[in-house]
Amino acid sequence: MLPDAGWVGVDSSPGELAAAARAGRGPLVRAGADALPMASGSVGAVCASMCLPVLTPLPRVLDEIQRVLRPGGMLAALVPARLGLDPPGLLGWARVMRSLGVVRQPWPNPQARDSVAKVLRQAGFRVRSDERRVFTLVLETPEDAAVLVDGLYLLGLSPERGDAVKRALAEWVRGGQTLPLPLRRVLATTRGPGSDSTLDDFRYGRTSPDARRAVGPLYPPGQSPTAAVSGAPPVMAPRLPPADGMHTSRQGVSAVWKTK
Repeated sequence: MLPDAGWVGVDSSPGELAAAARAGRGPLVRAGADALPMASGSVGAVCASMCLPVLTPLPRVLDEIQRVLRPGGMLAALVPARLGLDPPGLLGWARVMRSLGVVRQPWPNPQARDSVAKVLRQAGFRVRSDERRVFTLVLETPEDAAVLVDGLYLLGLSPERGDAVKRALAEWVRGGQTLPLPLRRVLATTRGPGSDSTLDDFRYGRTSPDARRAVGPLYPPGQSPTAAVSGAPPVMAPRLPPADGMHTSRQGVSAVWKTK
């Protein structure tokens, strides 16, 4: 949608960054979401994909996002939702959870799912849209079952238990299974001039000259990406256009940060 925009991937996980580098994404920087290596007011938009329910402490993360966004800058948050499951979908997820031996996923910030719009308002954002859609996750092979297990947020799952669950679910998906995947996307802006125009730019894939001029340098003057991350060297990769879909990996959740 924004082919002329520059994107920077930020994650604290070396494995996640390595997976992004193998996929040709970049530039990439290792840093925490609560200490972003960007100058204040320098970022046009932040895309936080499937990460707000697990980033802690969430208030500090949201404060940091507001710090780096320019006035009227956009936050696009995609989170797993709970609402929207039909009875067959509930039974399918119950089968997965029963195999894992848990009742529900232990989200650190469960309020940042279906109530994420309320969380953002309380943090000072202006919510511009709040949409929920249910997608279908197709499971046909043992590899599909393994990716599903690795993608769930279950810190207490031992490798041995995880392998046993993958084998059990591999038998279940043999011949094909589907699971509903409800997601919620909220677009919110920082309060200030340009909020409405930033929303339109994001929706319709355009950037205005005024918007491009409003964004400052990615890093503070005289500071390199390495120095900005307090000594943690970034993983760099050739720049490619932004992906046009959602990517999941075995490494966990991540955030992608976009600058104009």
